[in-house]
Amino acid sequence: MTAYKNKHTYQRLLSEDDAHPPEHFGRTSGKRNGERSEWSRIHDLDQFFIQVYTYFNRRGLLCIVAEELFQLVQFVFIVCVTLVLTVATDYDFLFNYGSKEITEHDVGNGTIQQTVTFLYYGQSIFDAIKFRGLREDEAFALVLCLLVAGLFWLSRVIYVIRKVWEAFNIRRFYADYLKITDSELPNKLWSDVVGALVRCQDELSLCVEKEKLTELDIVHRILRKQNYLIAMQNKGVINHTYNFPFIGRRAFLTEGMKFNLKLVLFSDPFATRWQLRDEYKRSSNRVGLAERMSSRFFWIGLLNLILCPFILVWQILFSFFSYAEVIRRQPGTLGTRRWSYYAKVRLRHFNELDHELKKRLTCAYKPAKAYMDGFSSRIVAILGQCGSFFAGALLIILFSLTLVNENLITSDNIIAVYTFLFVMFTSCRILVPDENVAFDSKKSMEKVDRYVHYIPPVWRTEPHTEKVRQLFSSLFQYKVTGYLEELLSPIITPILLMFSLRHKSLDIVDFYQRFTVHV
Repeated sequence: MTAYKNKHTYQRLLSEDDAHPPEHFGRTSGKRNGERSEWSRIHDLDQFFIQVYTYFNRRGLLCIVAEELFQLVQFVFIVCVTLVLTVATDYDFLFNYGSKEITEHDVGNGTIQQTVTFLYYGQSIFDAIKFRGLREDEAFALVLCLLVAGLFWLSRVIYVIRKVWEAFNIRRFYADYLKITDSELPNKLWSDVVGALVRCQDELSLCVEKEKLTELDIVHRILRKQNYLIAMQNKGVINHTYNFPFIGRRAFLTEGMKFNLKLVLFSDPFATRWQLRDEYKRSSNRVGLAERMSSRFFWIGLLNLILCPFILVWQILFSFFSYAEVIRRQPGTLGTRRWSYYAKVRLRHFNELDHELKKRLTCAYKPAKAYMDGFSSRIVAILGQCGSFFAGALLIILFSLTLVNENLITSDNIIAVYTFLFVMFTSCRILVPDENVAFDSKKSMEKVDRYVHYIPPVWRTEPHTEKVRQLFSSLFQYKVTGYLEELLSPIITPILLMFSLRHKSLDIVDFYQRFTVHV
């Protein structure tokens, strides 16, 4: 069974044989008030406790159903709107909608053309929606994209049905045995749920071979694989930093990369959800296992490369529909910072649940922002002041002219000019530091350490240096950097899987053998 040490000594988890009897998943005998209980002697405690925690973290059945249905509808909406915009819109009609040329004759100057705008009776903007004929190559590409999108959506539907059914069963468990209803769940703490689970062990024998359950037993099983990722990061087996052309070495971890890493690291080496295969326990197999894992990295990377065009198109469309309006209204959003996915692995403690990590990083946000805001370039600040001055001056001029003559708002491209100047003004203001804030890099770093609990020695002695700022910025990155990483992830992820991570296969196999304790 798996075990983990912290950075110095790994803690051993309980044996899978202690917690998991040989029956198939689910429930066997066990009684409550003389009746059999379906929740007694659960075979796969890892999966069961993960479902219990997920139900708590997502705040009940209604929230889970609403979120999953929204994602399904969101996917259909994006595909349908994109289809209409690409192959079912008459842009000639749309861009000339409501306009008509009137020709007048002037004796002295010849012909004068005027454009008069009005609404055609009985017509609307929806008249621009009409399917046009497609070339053979366009039709093939369209059918292929719709086929891939349809297959993906059907797989998501099956996944959602399964997850909703699991959530429905867990809801019954919460109500019948934990005595917690969905209406009470948002006001409950995780410690309340754990306490109820511990009491259920006495009544139901959730773990048949162990008389008493503790909070550590439960959390170990929820975070078994997450602890592996943290340990690999701490030991430098997979530290999520890579050498990139032109920009050098930098951290890179996205949702797509995390999904593929878990697919490689935990599908083949583990015989079950909690038990490492016997062949990984023998050092004589290390070379052969490393070759097999290297091959797995390569083929999964190749599959990602084949699907790259479809995933990339989806990433672009999803980003456009999700962020375009926010950026238009609040362009300063791109200049704000957030904790990167790399930070959420690098700064995570062993056995730290998602909501606990989120709370800790949220508390560290303000001191981290104060630290990063203290680094400002004088030349960048001057350029920001110049840009905001010119953009602001032009904005106030246009606004004043619009007040004098309201017909100006109907002029060609006036809305585009307003939007461009507003975005320019807001973006440039971000570059100008607040003159009323004093910067003390050492004190700011100490405040960050209170919550982050990760300060290398050089960060303590040289927090004012550019080297430390760059290292910290990999943890606390600009949002626009995170957006670009997610956008480029379909291209970068398969390359890293095929040409970088596959060469770490022997180190990964050795890690499994050295730091997994079998009892």
